[in-house]
Amino acid sequence: MHILNIVLIIVAALVALLIAFWAGWRYGSWIWREELGQQRKLNAAILKERNELKITLEKARSAVSRAGLDVKKVFPWLMLLLSVGWAASCGGGGGTLCWAQGSGVVRPALPVSDSNTAQLLTGTSYSPETNLEKLDVTALASARNSIYLVAFSLTDKAICDELAAQARAGVPERIYLDRGELQAECRGDSTCARIPLSELIGLPGVEIRVKHSKMLMHLKSYVVDKSLIRDGSANFSEQGERSQDNSASFSADPRTVAAFAVKFRTMWDRPDNLTVAQALVEAKDKRKRATMPASAPGGI
Repeated sequence: MHILNIVLIIVAALVALLIAFWAGWRYGSWIWREELGQQRKLNAAILKERNELKITLEKARSAVSRAGLDVKKVFPWLMLLLSVGWAASCGGGGGTLCWAQGSGVVRPALPVSDSNTAQLLTGTSYSPETNLEKLDVTALASARNSIYLVAFSLTDKAICDELAAQARAGVPERIYLDRGELQAECRGDSTCARIPLSELIGLPGVEIRVKHSKMLMHLKSYVVDKSLIRDGSANFSEQGERSQDNSASFSADPRTVAAFAVKFRTMWDRPDNLTVAQALVEAKDKRKRATMPASAPGGI
């Protein structure tokens, strides 16, 4: 009888495990189907608007030809008018192929998940076998709407140049830095002129905050257009990107991007965060106090 009870318990446990496995598989399949369905709808909407644009352009070409005008001379003006009209519709909230505007630059804002960038960057790469700097510059160059970046070190010139170019093109950026590393890299210079980061400080469209705590802000990550995330061990420095043994992982998984968004918001909203200027003044004051002679015992 005792053995029978044991057997029944084992069978019941196996049945429970099978039910749990089946339920988890069904739930996972449902989530996957939902995400796939949303992506298909988005791709269909993009394809539809692209086709509509092609049809509009062909009709414009035909109308110009029937009017007996030189297509090569007239067509650039038609494209300009179409660009203005498309930008206006974007401002009104219309169109999946909406156009991002800023500082006079008009560029098509395609979802990263639908672009060649995501296809090329998905997965993990390692340095020095792979030049991670090129991957990061490619990913940042694909931004059309936003860049959220957290960096222990941000001294790589190519990356800083791309961030500056995107800011000037109207892409808003938020950058979160580690205080200790920033102070060490700027070496007391309030403008950080020795490092490429200097071109981002005070640049319109670029917000920079610095963690105040002595505990390291050791992340090396960013999210482009709330769609593509980069994470890994590689600092945004020339050695970290090219020479050292490091990794950089890229993903367009919505759940991974959402998790980063929560972490970024938590860090960005810390009440004791510093500006770059405050962090560097604090470092200067500490050095000044360290060089002051100590008062004599019992003296005034």
